Amino acid sequence: RKLTQHQKREAEFPDEPWRWREDWASGRVVSNNRLAMLIAWPFALFWNAISSMIWFMLPRELEKGNKVALIGLIFPLIGLGLLIWAVRATMRWRKFGVATFDLTTVPVKLGGELSGLITTPAPLVGAREVLLQLSCVRHERHGEDSRDKLLWEDSKQLDAAALITARGIPVYFWLPHEGVPASPKQDSSYVKWQLYVKAATGGVDFAAMFELPVF
Repeated sequence: RKLTQHQKREAEFPDEPWRWREDWASGRVVSNNRLAMLIAWPFALFWNAISSMIWFMLPRELEKGNKVALIGLIFPLIGLGLLIWAVRATMRWRKFGVATFDLTTVPVKLGGELSGLITTPAPLVGAREVLLQLSCVRHERHGEDSRDKLLWEDSKQLDAAALITARGIPVYFWLPHEGVPASPKQDSSYVKWQLYVKAATGGVDFAAMFELPVF
């Protein structure tokens, strides 16, 4: 159903790719908090299910005097790290909910300004400072290999006073004239503009990523 809606918008607005995505068209971009949590748990559980075989194989190898087998412990340790990642993503989502970025203008134009306000269902109580990092990245995929190449980046830091005054996280950047626009589709090679936000708070820190309609 979502694919059909996307194709319908693409046919209706062939020269306005920012209208192809519902959140872009509305000027209210949704963060990836919930998506990150939904990705983290299956990946962490799958990794730990596979690496659990180490605990059955390792004792037999050690009885044979194969000390090199201890290297296999790195896989359960990675699994533990993935579980921590999934738990923290869940705690972050439960604490702050899904953040939204209300854009001042749509689309965001190269050579122009990116401005707006980020808000969360739960206020960022006790936030001491906020890091805003805007980047343009080219993602390339060749078979099973993929990599990201940074094309442009800028960052800012805000103090707690800015959050209180704006009742959210105010965003303001100037974009380069010579920048590369975002790709309307994610093919084997595509460009994405993303805004990463992190705020130090008590307990789990707030963090979110927004994909932006820069054209």
